[in-house]
Amino acid sequence: MLALAAACTLVGLLPMIAVRPAMTTAVSLLISTGVAPGDALPASVESATALGGLWALLLGLGGAAWFIRRRVAVARRAPRAATWGCAYAEPSPRMQYTAGSFTTPLLLAFGRVGAPEVTRGRASLETRPRDIVLDGLVRPLWQKAKSVAAGFRPLQQGPVTRYLQYIVLTVVLLLGALFASIVRLP
Repeated sequence: MLALAAACTLVGLLPMIAVRPAMTTAVSLLISTGVAPGDALPASVESATALGGLWALLLGLGGAAWFIRRRVAVARRAPRAATWGCAYAEPSPRMQYTAGSFTTPLLLAFGRVGAPEVTRGRASLETRPRDIVLDGLVRPLWQKAKSVAAGFRPLQQGPVTRYLQYIVLTVVLLLGALFASIVRLP
């Protein structure tokens, strides 16, 4: 495929390579002006050849400029190093600032309501923010909802016939409600 692509590019840039041999024969058959297969071609055809050569030259110069620029850019590239080592010889991800490092001063401004839990070790410091609404309201409600849903789980773990029984029971109850509403109307 690469050879075919190169051949297409070559014929596109220098069309006279493929067109010239057949052109003289076609021109002599169509015009019948006496142009023989080995005679010189008209000036417009020669200018097309020159234009294809110009395109080839420009393409080659552009490729050479790109190659030279690429080599210079690689040579000038700065060595990779830690941006901010903070005076550590070998910084690691454990030494970096986290979101807690930036939010802790803000949370401390809210006093006991927003103060994070601080755990200090010999060589570590860890903060965990407290969320009163999440810990005091949402999580307990979620645990209650999970326990209620767990009580209904046996209803969902049965054979297909049990589901059909549920459907029949529901239809019977709805028909009973409909019958009760009709009986009360008169």
